[in-house]
Amino acid sequence: MNHIDTIRASILSRIKPKDPEKQKLSALSDRLISRINTICKDEGLNISAILVGSTARGTWLSGEHDLDIFIMFPPEVSRDHLEKNGLYVARKMAAKAQSSEERYAEHPYINAVFDGYEVDLVPAFGVASAAEIKSAVDRTPFHNKFVLSRIQGMEDEVLLLKQFLKGCGVYGSELRTHGFSGYLVELLVIRYGSFMQVLEAAREWKPGTIIDIEKHASIAHDDPLVVVDPTDPARNVAAALSLDNLSIFIDKPVNS
Repeated sequence: MNHIDTIRASILSRIKPKDPEKQKLSALSDRLISRINTICKDEGLNISAILVGSTARGTWLSGEHDLDIFIMFPPEVSRDHLEKNGLYVARKMAAKAQSSEERYAEHPYINAVFDGYEVDLVPAFGVASAAEIKSAVDRTPFHNKFVLSRIQGMEDEVLLLKQFLKGCGVYGSELRTHGFSGYLVELLVIRYGSFMQVLEAAREWKPGTIIDIEKHASIAHDDPLVVVDPTDPARNVAAALSLDNLSIFIDKPVNS
């Protein structure tokens, strides 16, 4: 084992979830999904729950205690129906949570804590393709499907890149961060093959660099980095990334 491999192994031993953590997370998600599906059946609602995000894709960092559970509605129902019944089901779930609150994105959802894990219960439309989305969150199941079809064997590379970005202070696409989202990290690893190859490629990036895995971009973007969503040719996955944070990431490998 060379020096780089030793460092990788040491870092992964700290950031890669171990079996007890995986089992606890899996058991909790299965229990919550089963409970949601039971509520929906009892209420005569034609909806069901699915797990999405990094926990569903095996790319979460150890200690990140959060789950994203989508409550999926048929695409033909109205937004009012989705919001009313999605919140109804989520509130029934939240009644047994340690704590909960209603939050608002494009439409309302519930953030709750179960067994110490933060869980977002998000209503969404189960559309047939990303081109038919009726709300922004409807893309997420397609992100799941794409990443799971490509990421096998590279999950550790995603963890290393996420941890590196956290160390640089540029991980997270929230408004306060303007950094790299988890999905963006996954796509970069899928495109380049490994953590180290992403760093090598980044040395050549300039503002306006375009990465289009599926080679299907349908519109131009005026952003520091453009990573075309494999599930939506009109969307830039890196739209939230600021020029400052892109520059920090590009410069960091060179200066390390």
